[in-house]
Amino acid sequence: MRIALASAGSITPQNELRSGSLPSVVTGTLVSGVIAEGDDLGLLPGGATAKIRGVQVHGLKQTTVHAGQRVAVNL
Repeated sequence: MRIALASAGSITPQNELRSGSLPSVVTGTLVSGVIAEGDDLGLLPGGATAKIRGVQVHGLKQTTVHAGQRVAVNL
């Protein structure tokens, strides 16, 4: 799975915590772009959409994260 973000960022997930058919928390490296709480994103493949409810870097809550950072994204 790859997560493509409306803000033109993308994450290649290393881990997912699921609630139903869609992941509720995705961890991995933000490969490109910038993401922030409240951003809309699309999940690929499949085209499902979700809103970012929160982001963390190394366990610390952040408002914005940038390419190259290891992130946890709460959907």
